[in-house]
Amino acid sequence: MPGFYDVMVDVETTGLAPDHSAILQLTAVRFNFREQTVDHDWFHVNLEIPSNRFWEESTRAWWIETNPELLGGILATGIPPEEAMHQFSQWAAQGPDNAHFWSKPLSFDYPFVQGYCRQFGFKMPYPFYLARDLRSVVAGLTHDTPAFDDRSVAFEGVKHNSLFDCLHQIKILFAATAHARAYLSVHDLSGQPLFNVEEESGCSPLEMSGTASPSP
Repeated sequence: MPGFYDVMVDVETTGLAPDHSAILQLTAVRFNFREQTVDHDWFHVNLEIPSNRFWEESTRAWWIETNPELLGGILATGIPPEEAMHQFSQWAAQGPDNAHFWSKPLSFDYPFVQGYCRQFGFKMPYPFYLARDLRSVVAGLTHDTPAFDDRSVAFEGVKHNSLFDCLHQIKILFAATAHARAYLSVHDLSGQPLFNVEEESGCSPLEMSGTASPSP
């Protein structure tokens, strides 16, 4: 599948420990970071809890308090995890080789997916050296620009549904990229303006790009 060399992945789980917590929901969405495009042939599945994994009670309580309807729907429609990982492996194989695995944060989602692949006998389709942490990349993109607040990026859909979380994370990455490009288009690498865009246009370059953080 040419063009989509990036994959945003999000999992919802029964706890925070990849060695014994279970994946409840797994989503992967292909996109192109350079071209800012998204492939709508995404992967999304609800999973049953395998016998060797269990709930952390604090996480169960959080789910019940936050969105019991979403949790109930996930639990009612889960498929065996070995079947889910088989489907995931097949979906990943349809994409290009050497695709980048993205998540927020990488230290959470990647070990879960890697652990499930190992447990159920599938090769991890995304090697560790091609993994990307969304938070780190966004921080790097916006480090030398006026503050970028990802909370200013509007969320669409149901929070903590891994599909909508994935799409939102891609949206944050694209917004941060636009924010950085707008700033660097009128500043040199030392942060000095190349020309006075505000005098010419009446607004700042970040306002022109639509990526400025909202006023307090």
